[in-house]
Amino acid sequence: MSNKKIIIAIVVLSLFLGLFLFFLFNGNRKKEETTAIPTPTPEIPESLEKTGQGDPNAFQKLEEKTTKGYPLFPKTPHREKNWTLDYVDAMHLVVTVKGTITETIKAEVLTWIRNQGVDPDTHKIDWVGAR
Repeated sequence: MSNKKIIIAIVVLSLFLGLFLFFLFNGNRKKEETTAIPTPTPEIPESLEKTGQGDPNAFQKLEEKTTKGYPLFPKTPHREKNWTLDYVDAMHLVVTVKGTITETIKAEVLTWIRNQGVDPDTHKIDWVGAR
């Protein structure tokens, strides 16, 4: 026999042996039936049915709480060519000025605050020169 025939015979015998072993170990197995066990659904008492839906006014309350000490909050930080304005804390602003802090820039900032409907005297304002 030639080497080619021997190799083919070994491959064929290996396939038959593999199929035989497969059916020997897997063919006679009984298929196990699985039964789904339903999980119990708790009954919710009527007193609790309408709870847990949250406060429908929560966003409005949060907004009021946030803007209470920050009336310019929706408009800050505000940037102009020579200055930037932002909150440091409630009712406390910081104005960072590019270059020298002049009376003209201060007047411009205070005018901007008034134009937003806020009295600048209600806020503490820190004037800082940018480095």
